[in-house]
Amino acid sequence: KDHTLVLSVYNSAIGMRTMHEYALFCSAVRKANLGTAAEHLHNMSGLYPEIDARSPHEEVRKLIKGLCAVGDFLTAAQAVDDYAASFNLSNDARLKELEGDMYRYIGKSSRDPEAILRARDAYQEATDRSHYPNSSRVLGKVAASSSLIAELVA
Repeated sequence: KDHTLVLSVYNSAIGMRTMHEYALFCSAVRKANLGTAAEHLHNMSGLYPEIDARSPHEEVRKLIKGLCAVGDFLTAAQAVDDYAASFNLSNDARLKELEGDMYRYIGKSSRDPEAILRARDAYQEATDRSHYPNSSRVLGKVAASSSLIAELVA
């Protein structure tokens, strides 16, 4: 079992602002105030404090699903970008797979081949990272995404 401690370190001003935005984001997600949640997530772009790949990422998943349910696919895609920006320095393939999963959800909900393409690219990047034990599962997602793209553009 992996017992690695994962944390973000900020200077005090950025840290206080980020933790305040994080609390407001989580509260807005719990209250299903999707626009406000997306705004707080955007304010943390590149600074999201929960960066452990083992986390279930429940808040952001709930936000993406909620935005898609109301047809706000552009805000959902921006939320994925804002969230993923916090993991740019990570080589953990699980985070790329998560990004792909969120884009695939947007693409399937919106029937947008561009979102599915972004999902496929994220999955491909996840499989390219060395020693990823779930590569075969993710390769299946690459293939499924490619099939869905072909179906949407046909």
